[in-house]
Amino acid sequence: MAKQNFTTTGVALKMEELYALPSASLQIEIANVRSGFSAWINENFNLSTAQQTYLSNMDANFLQAASVDLAIALENGLSVSLDTTGTVSASKLIRKQNTIELTWDPSNGVSATGDLTFEMVYL
Repeated sequence: MAKQNFTTTGVALKMEELYALPSASLQIEIANVRSGFSAWINENFNLSTAQQTYLSNMDANFLQAASVDLAIALENGLSVSLDTTGTVSASKLIRKQNTIELTWDPSNGVSATGDLTFEMVYL
């Protein structure tokens, strides 16, 4: 798969690419998201040096939560998007918002509904 720009449009294009993959290939991507979220972002998106540095300095707890939510979204074909607000600058706030609801049914296993949005607010 081609790298996409880390923009609203680039994330939308990456999601289209991922959901067009055969199931086995998508499962590999999901495993990569779970095992190395930052590495997966670097492998799938064109990041500037500043963005790479920012990503490498992010809190491990935030990255772990983001990887779990993204993996669940991908496993269940949910909408994933990137929303940016403000003028690009070095100072930003990243917010992860989701409406993902997991359901467990002994007959059907786990299912999920909802969506996941990463919002970058430039300060």
